[in-house]
Parts: sequence; C-alpha cells; structure tokens
Amino acid sequence: ITPCAWQLDNCAREHALVREWYDKGRDQSRYGVGNWGVSYRQYVDGFVAAVADELNLKDGDAVFESAVGEGWFLRGLAERLPTISLRAAGNDVLESALEVARRDVPGGVFCVGDSKNLTWVPAATFDAAVCAYVEVGTAATPEA
Repeated sequence: ITPCAWQLDNCAREHALVREWYDKGRDQSRYGVGNWGVSYRQYVDGFVAAVADELNLKDGDAVFESAVGEGWFLRGLAERLPTISLRAAGNDVLESALEVARRDVPGGVFCVGDSKNLTWVPAATFDAAVCAYVEVGTAATPEA
C-alpha cells in the first residue's frame, strides 16, 4: 500500500495535533500508544480473543487494520490464530507507532495515513478490514 499523497500534503497540521496527543499519552503510559490503562495481555485475551474467531480467517488471508498504532491487534491476531499465516497491513498517522508495528508484526506492511478517508487503500485487496482501536476511557471497572 502507498500512503495518500494528498493527505500527506494537506493534512499535516491535523496529523501534527494527533501526533502531539499520542506522544503525550505515550509519555504518561507504560502500555504504549493508544492503549492507556490496558496491558497487551488484557487487550489480546479480551478484545482480540472476542473478535478473532468472528473474522473467519483462512491461511494466507490479508487483514488491513486502520489506526493500527503499534500493531497490537494484528500481533495478537497472529498469536490467537497460530495455525494460519496472515498477511498484515495497516495505517496510522504516527510514524513512531508504525515503527513498533513493523518490528512486532513481521512481514506487515504499514504506512502513514489518516483513517477518516481510506480511499487510497486498494479496493478488494483484503479479506478482512478492521479498526481495532480501543480506548478505555473512564470505565468504572477494567472489565467494562
């Protein structure tokens, strides 16, 4: 996948604001970008486990994650479905998060891009597309 040139040229200010917000959260969190208050293990054992079987993925399927962040969902999906090989791709506005995704999701293809407009993602290329970004917010309990 190739980043959207228009977004890179015309959304720089908005992307800078999002990067500032992400970086502030990262500085205040021991868990990583966009996953405040939830450990990787909680995320995989909770959210990813609940979604993995519903996707009905087969060996060799391609999965695209919008707002991929550090790749927790795709990494967790591979962990939860160890008997199949998946092709992973995704976008995020934060290059530093994508660097982690590239490291932690071997073979994944990731690029800078805004999730509000995904017209730059090639049509009919992926077997599943998800936006698995989860923010805990102010839930009364960790399970909420």
